[in-house]
Amino acid sequence: MCTTQFFRNAPTVFVSNRFRVVFLAFLLTLLMPVHSKAALQAYWNMDAATTTGKLAVNGGDQAGSVSAVMVNISAGFDAGIDPLVAGTSINLSGTPGSPNRGTGFYRIGTIYDAGAFRMDGFNFTGLTDVSISFAYNSQDIFTWDTNLEVDYRINNGSWVDIDELETWTLGYVLADISFGNALDGQNNVDLRIRTDSWLSTFGYLDIDNVQVKAVPEPSTILLLSLGLVSLSASRRRRRSSSR
Repeated sequence: MCTTQFFRNAPTVFVSNRFRVVFLAFLLTLLMPVHSKAALQAYWNMDAATTTGKLAVNGGDQAGSVSAVMVNISAGFDAGIDPLVAGTSINLSGTPGSPNRGTGFYRIGTIYDAGAFRMDGFNFTGLTDVSISFAYNSQDIFTWDTNLEVDYRINNGSWVDIDELETWTLGYVLADISFGNALDGQNNVDLRIRTDSWLSTFGYLDIDNVQVKAVPEPSTILLLSLGLVSLSASRRRRRSSSR
């Protein structure tokens, strides 16, 4: 056997298909970017004309596994949930509804009021860097305490209020809030966007286009890469055997 023919046949003689798969997967990990892109886990567009209609998940990897509820508790003259407030294109995912609506929590002459949009049942196994983003529009006329809160809980435990650093605003703006590493790899996670106030003569919080995102762990990406490489190798073997 000549030298040229020996090296041409060497991969077939000395390198198993399994080794090829592992080697190619290793090359893929070297070529991967250090930071993976966040993937949409759930999305609510708030376009339905009723409060219950807005609870349906409109997209995301966990759209079929998570649920939502809106609650409002108040003491005073009037408070409630308005499903017909105007929406916005800020933080929109997909095509806007017609008309484009949001959800409004309002209060008039209340001693105490708390309203929330709660999202239940997230599974962040294999995911990191969970974040929530939404458009919000809020205003107050003599309202004591804060207007916008974002909380989480794990396994139906106590709610944890994070420092969302958002404030009163007239006109929709984007809130993009990270949970850091608090929810990395966690299962049975609930999130909520909440308005909480005392002694309010008038105030409201409108929200629209709620997105929950998370970043796949490197090990998850590696497994996906191995699967793709294995599939490619399998197809090559089938083509070779059919010749």
